[in-house]
Amino acid sequence: RRRSPRLMRIVFSGTHASGKSPLISAFAVRHPEFEVLPDPFELTDEAGDAPTASLFAAQLRGSAGRLSAHPRGATVIAERGPLDFLAYLLALADLTGVDLDERLLGRARDRTVEALRSTDLLVVLPVTASDPIHVSDDEHLDLRDAMN
Repeated sequence: RRRSPRLMRIVFSGTHASGKSPLISAFAVRHPEFEVLPDPFELTDEAGDAPTASLFAAQLRGSAGRLSAHPRGATVIAERGPLDFLAYLLALADLTGVDLDERLLGRARDRTVEALRSTDLLVVLPVTASDPIHVSDDEHLDLRDAMN
């Protein structure tokens, strides 16, 4: 007999092509009581465009908002959270040499902190040299490395 699951909100974080989707899919098959929230990248109108600060800021807002929309203790798994997009914003600024607007950065940090307060488990999947996941050059490899 299966025990009732402890209700919780889980966020899987990591750079693109780090193995989040397959891991979440495997978990969801064994734990159908969890609602799986897709990668916010899939939900943006700009999903096909080149990475920009405005795209990452929009995804950060969306990922934080959807976590807030679920009550504390809800049984959900989120593929990516605001921490991912804060990291992408910082990585993009480092790569381009363009400073982020301080107000944007402050709001991004505040939203990230607030969302993490209501997250029960943060699973971070880094890409490592000992366990690499190889992707094609069209995956913005410099951004992937900087975010990682």
